[in-house]
Amino acid sequence: MPVKVIANPAASTEMRNTIDEVFKELCDDLVKAFKDYKNQEKKCEEDKFLHGTLTEHKEKSLEAAKKLFEKLLSATTSLAEPLGILLLL
Repeated sequence: MPVKVIANPAASTEMRNTIDEVFKELCDDLVKAFKDYKNQEKKCEEDKFLHGTLTEHKEKSLEAAKKLFEKLLSATTSLAEPLGILLLL
């Protein structure tokens, strides 16, 4: 049910603005997490090439960066759908 149906116009506008701000912040965080993940992935590939293996710490750090990116992607996608926003990846 659209917010406009259950709230007065001023409240509806304020809620939409808040939702839009949250969505923008999620998108910004998603881009940052993606860049961080890819940078770590690149460094890990270089370390693997040079040393043949990764330390446990680096493997855990890479996995944590990947999980953060995936969670942010899921949250952003979930919010984009009802807003009618096409999320370009």
